[in-house]
This record gives sequence, structure tokens and C-alpha cells, in this order.
Amino acid sequence: YSLLIEIMKFILNTSFDPHFCVLFDENDNIIDIKKWNIPRKDGFEIWHFLEKNNIQNTKLSFIGGVSGPGSFSSLRSASVILESLAFSQKLKIHFTRTDKIINKFLEQNNCSAIPLFNTFGEAVFFQNEKKELERLPLEKALEKFKENSVFVSLLPENKQSFFRNKKTLPMNDIEQTCLEILKNTPPQEKFIPDYEVPPVSINN
Repeated sequence: YSLLIEIMKFILNTSFDPHFCVLFDENDNIIDIKKWNIPRKDGFEIWHFLEKNNIQNTKLSFIGGVSGPGSFSSLRSASVILESLAFSQKLKIHFTRTDKIINKFLEQNNCSAIPLFNTFGEAVFFQNEKKELERLPLEKALEKFKENSVFVSLLPENKQSFFRNKKTLPMNDIEQTCLEILKNTPPQEKFIPDYEVPPVSINN
């Protein structure tokens, strides 16, 4: 099956785990996908995927990315790739935050789990009643949500022990949800990452 298809859509996530890049055809079917769980491999995995699929000779109709919250280095990698593609393809970039994707995914799967978002420190973000993200130390998060199942967007090894006894949910087919959300966001000239510091804002 040839990957040299004339028009494709490309999305990139370096915000929640697993990180991934995906190519879709014009009917939103996945042509190729790459997932990885080691953030320091972002640059290698993305460029290898683009080279494998001969993106420089392919016409893209859509470029999208996940803006965070996330680590500085991972989001910078996404920014460089997305803006380079946007410039070469003469396209604008669609982007959205992790929490919007996760909330939609849980809604689509009729799931009442509590979504927790990574802070890259000894804490997690959770959504308060106003759907604003608040930072909570791990010990307090375990106490607050001890009776709930949780949906974890990314927890590095140093956090796994805290959630070993918690019910966590897999993110099967979340790439399609990601594309659906991105298609409904207005395209921008620049990709604007939502780094953890300064504090995240739900309005971005």
C-alpha cells in the first residue's frame, strides 16, 4: 500500500502519553501512526515518521497539534515541527489543549473517571467545578480521589507508585477524537504552547 497519497492530514501530540503523530486521508481514516512513551525521543520519532512518509513530497490539507499543558522541551519540539510544516505547506495550524481532548474522549466513551493531567513535578492538575485546572500535590490527589477511578494523561515513572492501586483507563482510538476536536478549532499563524510554567490558563 503506497503512502505517497496526494492529500493528507497531519496531527501531532507531545502533551499527553503516549506521544503520537498521525497521518489521515481526506476521509479521516488513519494512513499511518507512530506512538512513543519517551519524551526525549520526540524529535527523532517525529522526523523519522515524516521521512518515512515522504512528507516533503506530499500535499497536506490540514495540520494540527496539542498545545499542553506539557514539558517545555516536548512542546518546543512540536512547535518547530508544526510551524516548519505550516510554512512549507502554506497552511495555518489548528491546536487545542489536552483537557479539551480528554474531556471529549471521556464523554464519547460514557466514562465518569476523573481526568488528571501531568505537571512534570510531584503534583497533578485536576479540573475543579468551573472546569479550571488546579494543581494538587500527589498525596492530596490520592486522598481526594481515593474513591474514584482516574484517567491519567501522563505520569512519569516517579509517579507510578502513587497510582499503582488506582483504576486507570486506556486511551484507545483517542487519535480520532483529537482530530475531531482540532478540526473544530480556528487555524492560527503560530502554534502557541501551554507550558506548565507560567501557570496554565483554561482560556488559552
